Amino acid sequence: MCVAVILCLFAATSASAQMGGRTFGSPGLSGLWHPVVGAAAYYNVQKTGRPVEPFNFAVIGKETVQGKNAVWVEFTMGGERMGNVLAKELVVFDPVSMQIQTFKGVVQMPGRPPMEIPAEMLHQQQPLQFKDARADSVDLGSQSVTMPAGTFPCEHYREKNGPSEFWVSEKVVPIGLVKSVDKDGQTTVLVKTVTTPRT
Repeated sequence: MCVAVILCLFAATSASAQMGGRTFGSPGLSGLWHPVVGAAAYYNVQKTGRPVEPFNFAVIGKETVQGKNAVWVEFTMGGERMGNVLAKELVVFDPVSMQIQTFKGVVQMPGRPPMEIPAEMLHQQQPLQFKDARADSVDLGSQSVTMPAGTFPCEHYREKNGPSEFWVSEKVVPIGLVKSVDKDGQTTVLVKTVTTPRT
């Protein structure tokens, strides 16, 4: 399994897709891309002046797509107005470009049946996008960070062109994120991890 450092900001620049007149978009993800099937991470996202919203990320399966090893990821996003939105995507991570390619996607809005995301929409605006943290951030060194999920040895990064900061750990799967604080003061903290590997 290839392990790569990845970075994508929790910000308004998160990709989104329009479904039935509504928009959904996953927060960005920072950490170590280590998609163990059965692993999940649960986060609380605190936006300035707004209630805490949950964001859960899990790897739920794997398959081969066009000769590449792909995984099914599932993420649940909390919404103050809409309720929780569930999305699933079949993705491949390219360790050279440090980018995610999405092959299939399904979204389920509250109170509605699951809907497949059209291929052209996935190509235009992917809900999951990654870039290499090492290329865009300064490594501030190792720190021990205590979150509701526990205490983890972390590597601390800060954006080169902004004040956003990220703490990531190899001990946290599937994406390594322990804590992040973005330029707008939005804070994301790890509240729970689950690892139940499947064959």
